[in-house]
Amino acid sequence: MFPTLRMKKMENNLIVVVHTFLDSEEKAREISRQLLDEKLIACSNLFPCASLYKWDGKMQDEREIVISMKASVAVKDRLMKRLETLHPYDVPAIFVERAEASENFSAWINESCL
Repeated sequence: MFPTLRMKKMENNLIVVVHTFLDSEEKAREISRQLLDEKLIACSNLFPCASLYKWDGKMQDEREIVISMKASVAVKDRLMKRLETLHPYDVPAIFVERAEASENFSAWINESCL
């Protein structure tokens, strides 16, 4: 019985954390604000990073901005589709993680997203 109760509590505290990369802080802020206005995310954090990759056979060494967005599990699919339409890259890197959050934080996330 105890494992079932633990699993149920954990499921209630699950959120999604979505990460993507953009070429400018301005664009990262624009997309974050749009998703906040549409209530698809509760919050976002922006971080500078160095990205190295090959594109069209050429080595790229770029400065990018990582957006880490927190949202409810219920809006994950809509968030992913919307982020793909807003993203300026031809092949955007978009990652989704499920995370267990504190009870108060996950409640706030779930109340903030529609």
